[in-house]
Amino acid sequence: MPTVQLPPELEGIGAKIFRADKSISEVQITIGKFLTTLPEFYSVRKFFENNNLDYVFMVAGQRVAVPLIISVVCGEVLHHFRACLDHLVVALAQKHAGTQSNAHYFPIRMTRSKFDRAVKEGRLSGVSPSAIALIESLQPFHYPDPDRYFLGILHQLDIIDKHRLLLVTTAASRMGNNIVLNSSGPATITNLIPGGLRTISETEQELCRIRLAEPQPGFDANIDVGIKIALSDVSGLTVPVIDTLLMIRDATVELLGKFVSEFP
Repeated sequence: MPTVQLPPELEGIGAKIFRADKSISEVQITIGKFLTTLPEFYSVRKFFENNNLDYVFMVAGQRVAVPLIISVVCGEVLHHFRACLDHLVVALAQKHAGTQSNAHYFPIRMTRSKFDRAVKEGRLSGVSPSAIALIESLQPFHYPDPDRYFLGILHQLDIIDKHRLLLVTTAASRMGNNIVLNSSGPATITNLIPGGLRTISETEQELCRIRLAEPQPGFDANIDVGIKIALSDVSGLTVPVIDTLLMIRDATVELLGKFVSEFP
């Protein structure tokens, strides 16, 4: 995992990252053990659509209760990363102006007007102009889909965890690009259209589809299906727990590295 050499003023942030890394490892072990205990709780149905040009894979199954400790620790990890950003702003104000306040925090805003309001409210009071400009440049509103930028995801999940447990569920996805063909004749595949990570429930959802160049009634195929533990309804998406935590972790470390020059 990426690391950054933090100045002494940010040693508390380094401790939080260390704690978060340890918690991510613990969650990874917990998830691995849980997955080995799961019975056969889902099935995959295959059929033709689009005049026998699309071979579709659908998944459905029973909802499986995921251990609550996974939700709890995920919330703790996310809070550590969110707090790292607030600690950064306090350290920046202390370094530049010798002041700090509980009003200080790292604003994460989806619009420029809301960011400007946070600055006027004193959230970055005492922070150097260069650091304020850098914080502004990192705001989600600069991105086409702010809610799916890492700061937008972190902000959303941290707020959810303050009010309720994060929704963690079982999900299925197509694994790799291996397709096992069982066709009675030759077939030309023109495209493999992924369906993404799908929450497993009684309602069928599309895993993926194979598009053929021409109808082939005798066509049959199998795909590898992987089961993951996922965070549900993250900006409208279902995302794998560990991959998401690691993405936010690495992006947070990279962000912190941008401010090291503020502590000569």
